[in-house]
Amino acid sequence: MGCGTGTVLSFIGRQKKICGFGLDVSENMIAIAKEKNPNYQFVSGDCASLPYADESMDVVMACMAYHHFPDQERFRSEAMRVLKPGGSLYISDPRFPLIVRWIFNTVFKDAGFRTTKKNGMDFERSGFKTVSVTKDIYVQVLHFTKGK
Repeated sequence: MGCGTGTVLSFIGRQKKICGFGLDVSENMIAIAKEKNPNYQFVSGDCASLPYADESMDVVMACMAYHHFPDQERFRSEAMRVLKPGGSLYISDPRFPLIVRWIFNTVFKDAGFRTTKKNGMDFERSGFKTVSVTKDIYVQVLHFTKGK
């Protein structure tokens, strides 16, 4: 979700054989992704209304995009819907100090930057189970699973 030009999907595909799908709200990004990565399926769409069947995905990923989602609660619900039982959800997003988050969220009218703890609690409230949380200086990576 929020696949941009498909760079991360392409990288993963070079490491492991996958059947990959990418979704982004930007039609321009999707056009570039399709041109660069003809072996994967890319669609322009909204992460709050995923065009995929129930329980059809093994993995859902949002790389540096979650803070952009205008309805994060709806995205969590949609990710739960499309994931197969036992499927994994990976969220990587910027991890800024409190003052930086406050500035972004104030200047840009709630830019969506949350603490790692808040993000984890939101996903758990949505029914996901936390597998791991990795924090680097400016990046947080959260791994969740959908219960079986």
